[in-house]
Amino acid sequence: MKMEKIGSDASTVHKISNRFITIEILELDGRVLQISDRKTGYRFLSERIFSLAARSKYPYGITTWVKTGDVRDGAAGVLSENALGYDVRLSAPLMIEKKKNRTVITCFTEKNKLILEKILEIEENAPYFTYTTRLINKGKKRKFQIEHFFVWNSDNHRNQISFVVPYENGLDELRFPSYDELDCHAIVPVENWAAFLDSFQKSAVIFRFCGIHRISRYIAGNNGQCAGYSPEIALEKDAEIVNSHRFYIIPDIRKSSSKSDEIERIRKNLLFLLEKKSAISVRQTIEDRIATLVPLPQKLIRKQGQFKIDSELSIEAQSAEKEVELFIRQMKIEHGLKINKKSGEKKIKIILQPMAHPQAYKMEITQDAIYIAGTNQSVQYGLQTLLDLCTKSGKDLVLPCCEIEDWPEIEMRGMLMFPSGKKWDILLKKFAMGVLTRMRFNTFMIYMAPGSFIPEKPVEGIIPMPDAVEEYRLKNLANELKDMHIKILVCCSTKHIVCPSCQKKETEVMCEFISRIIDIFRPDFINIGYDEMGRFNPSCKCNPDAKNHQAFVRSVSFFHGFIRENGSRASIWCDMLFRKEGDTLGWLDDPQWALDALPRDIILNDYEYMPDVEEYPRIEKWKKAGFDVICTPWAIEENILHWAISARKYGADGILGSSWAEGPSKNNLGYIEGLVWTGIIGWRSTGLDISGIKNRIKIISERISERKWEKI
Repeated sequence: MKMEKIGSDASTVHKISNRFITIEILELDGRVLQISDRKTGYRFLSERIFSLAARSKYPYGITTWVKTGDVRDGAAGVLSENALGYDVRLSAPLMIEKKKNRTVITCFTEKNKLILEKILEIEENAPYFTYTTRLINKGKKRKFQIEHFFVWNSDNHRNQISFVVPYENGLDELRFPSYDELDCHAIVPVENWAAFLDSFQKSAVIFRFCGIHRISRYIAGNNGQCAGYSPEIALEKDAEIVNSHRFYIIPDIRKSSSKSDEIERIRKNLLFLLEKKSAISVRQTIEDRIATLVPLPQKLIRKQGQFKIDSELSIEAQSAEKEVELFIRQMKIEHGLKINKKSGEKKIKIILQPMAHPQAYKMEITQDAIYIAGTNQSVQYGLQTLLDLCTKSGKDLVLPCCEIEDWPEIEMRGMLMFPSGKKWDILLKKFAMGVLTRMRFNTFMIYMAPGSFIPEKPVEGIIPMPDAVEEYRLKNLANELKDMHIKILVCCSTKHIVCPSCQKKETEVMCEFISRIIDIFRPDFINIGYDEMGRFNPSCKCNPDAKNHQAFVRSVSFFHGFIRENGSRASIWCDMLFRKEGDTLGWLDDPQWALDALPRDIILNDYEYMPDVEEYPRIEKWKKAGFDVICTPWAIEENILHWAISARKYGADGILGSSWAEGPSKNNLGYIEGLVWTGIIGWRSTGLDISGIKNRIKIISERISERKWEKI
């Protein structure tokens, strides 16, 4: 450990250095400016931070202030009578002590029976230093707001710094915009870490904290910007609160660190977080790409070397032309690389062959060639994995040499959405190319009403809506999505028809609509609704004494029979079969009678949206009763995961995500994160840590929301 003392009595700098970092302590007229500095000039300032940060060459600062009472007016609050820590002289001389293999710097201030200690510690051969604050209340019980501020030079770094903060189940990035755009965000983590990222120096300062914190972001006038922890607490007399921050210095987050396993883990997490690259440009390695791959294949064996992709790539794919054409278009939009399928030395060779699992594929990437084996459908999934593995290396696009074998855990994976707007069929086709195929969906359910399309021949009672699409265009859409191995299903509602015999006109219109839909899409099944029916009145002229469960079965069975005669199957939302008496969304007087009376070739769409429900054993009940079951989660990752696990455990036939939101349309994409989570979890839920991939999903969703898929 090396120590130096520079300056006069009025202004003294103390430098304490180990192999990795330097702590500089500046005594100025009895006030303390705390500066930590790695050898290339990475610094922290403290105390008069706002006035200094704006004109200082040092980019960063750290300080702690204490406000009493209910003062919550930002920087001005620390200037109040009771504030402590801002522009307050030390109550005793600065202490610098050497203790075994570490040096401890302590200063404290006292005002209005409050004591604030600030302690800096630097250890021999440690790539970090520790900053601890200790607040003691010597007076009566009072409310406090402790503000740990992290500040940077607004002139030089206003749009260049990211401040990364942890969620409870992952990481999120708070990117600080310009002064005029800044607003406030807050989350409450426990014992985690955060970081400053400097896009100028490609470096990072990571700090771990413990104590009671509330993370917020603030603006300090137009002279500086800061982020801060601001816990609001109350302390009894003689009570104290201690907050500790450990700061790790990483000179270049692109290079692996041999300093400690802990720092290397954090560095990799930062690279993972920064794949979005909106706040800092970071070159990602192939190994980083493999580590962040979602979904992770069933089998992945890394081999030495890499495969370079360029425009001279040759693709051999007899009888898989459509899958290759999709891959080429996706490569162009995602990576800007135009593949001309020219003959060349490096090749992608596709081998069509039956697999044990119909959606399984095998892939081998060598330095000279890529081999993908499987069915037409599974080869498409292998090509999507190639896209996921593509890594930018300088001007090159490279893939890791490896062996991969993969297949989905749930056979049917779909999403329900409400496409709308003019020419929504064109938007849906592009959405399928750019999003649905990338998420490996093989099913897409569209919510439609009788007026959703323009029939080739007018139908009495069906009036096309303003955004209706011609029937022939929907047929083309169905064929185009079929080429992408995506089946179209339709959801509509017939639950308002309680008695088909009495409601003849409504029944005729709905039947004509359903028959046209079957002719257009040839769907495996049509969902006809029957959810949340309320406490409906089942009486009608032909059967005035019918019970509500009898009317329910009568109506469902009628449309089931009509759909079966036209070559498809009916499905219903099955919540009325398990809702209990008194449920605000309705109930059947005898749900077991209804279950026993329903035709067994009806598909039950079971849904529930509470993320804290971890298992759905009623799937087993439906399966034992002879029904096929499709699980329908909401757009929340915990809910999707729990449904997927139950689907595998109890043998459900598929998963169909829902958000009941418009999209894709010109102005709306619905709950994109829910769609992405459904695709990822539907493919693989075994051993999945949703907290570990949450930020990756957020990045994927944001890229989709940028609407690049429309350019396909």
